[in-house]
Amino acid sequence: MNHKSRGYALIINNRDFNSGTHMSSRKGTDQDAQSLYNQLVGPMGFDKTRVKVFNNVTACNMKKLCTSLVDHKDCDMFFCAVLSHGDSSYVYGVDGPLSLSSLLEPFKADVCPTLGGKPKVFLIQVGLLGYLRHVGETG
Repeated sequence: MNHKSRGYALIINNRDFNSGTHMSSRKGTDQDAQSLYNQLVGPMGFDKTRVKVFNNVTACNMKKLCTSLVDHKDCDMFFCAVLSHGDSSYVYGVDGPLSLSSLLEPFKADVCPTLGGKPKVFLIQVGLLGYLRHVGETG
């Protein structure tokens, strides 16, 4: 990789959910987020000023965070981790679900040309326990 910067890394760490979602709190997620941060700024070579951690983010703000990172011309790659509740097609903001397709859309080459031809790594860690409780309560 031969750019000035390894790139931007975004960590969205949702631990506590609004009561209307019926999602349980995700104990241990703060430690996961910290470990991930340490790996990114350590062995993976990301500059700590380009690794951003956001805690307890609404679905709307998750989408806004993704669309706010638009200039990647001096970057080797992009990394995004979402630690939350969800399943194979969506993740939860603290206030409700967000489809994975809408979360990933801002990073497509036709939407973000400066990421075209560069690696984009997405780590989606979801706790299904809250999801299963939600299904059990409503159905």
